[in-house]
Amino acid sequence: MSRHSINFLLVGEISFDSLWSLNEFPGEEQESLRLNSRNMAGGCALNSAVWLHKAGSAVHLSGNFIGADDAGKLILDQLESLGLSHDLRSDPSVSTPFCQILVRKGDGERRFILDHKDIQQFNETLIAASVSKTLAGDYSHIFVQPYVRRLSQQFLTKTEKTNAWFMTQDLGPEDSALPYFHCLQLSLSSQISLEKNSIENLARPYFVGKMKTLIFTAGARGVVICERHSSKLETRFFEPSMVTNPVDTTGCGDAFRAGFMHEYARSSSIDRAAETGIQWGALNATFFGSNPIDQPVAPKERNP
Repeated sequence: MSRHSINFLLVGEISFDSLWSLNEFPGEEQESLRLNSRNMAGGCALNSAVWLHKAGSAVHLSGNFIGADDAGKLILDQLESLGLSHDLRSDPSVSTPFCQILVRKGDGERRFILDHKDIQQFNETLIAASVSKTLAGDYSHIFVQPYVRRLSQQFLTKTEKTNAWFMTQDLGPEDSALPYFHCLQLSLSSQISLEKNSIENLARPYFVGKMKTLIFTAGARGVVICERHSSKLETRFFEPSMVTNPVDTTGCGDAFRAGFMHEYARSSSIDRAAETGIQWGALNATFFGSNPIDQPVAPKERNP
């Protein structure tokens, strides 16, 4: 990778996703019909990396161990077929993290069943290599997922002094990792008002350390961005990109994040980045799967 250029590093969850399309979510004493199914490489960091790679970005993926099992082999085979740079390794002592995803036909909503007992296991030597490259300036924009906790903490404490831009997701305002990041993505529940004062009151405790930008993704209600300028907050609202009859909303937040990072790295514009993220997130809802690793879709480039 060349220094002083745009190079992405994504560090976080790698999993085997098994998706079932159902006519309806199962309820008490109620049958559900499986209409379709597929198995694929997934996980938040991997999903975003696939989108960035599809856009032609220079991206490297790092994360937890995967098992020396059929699920781990599928992940490695799909990444090799795509040509995405990664340092993932299989370990016969662990089971590949597994995610069963139930997707409802008609609106694409989903539910998750997780088997992540080994997801905190990772190769310390390979993470040390990513740390060294980060310190050398090889990566300009970095996503670190706090879910893989020990890995993320080790990486963050050793790269604190770099000039790279850092993004994360789903941290609470009291989380010790929060000050390391410049940008945070949070999912906003439907019960929380999008009224400006409510959003800013919710956002204020998050602005500690390096934190400058807070992104609230609210599904069909759109996206809200809060930026810190000295002691003041600036809040802007972005309309959603509506998808008629969404197929599957799995991974839409990961696609949004990839689009946001891609455009922000190119233009340094938060507004353009938000709009691009919304477009990519909507595109992810048009096919059955966590990401477009084997889909004939590609994100659209914005004009400079």
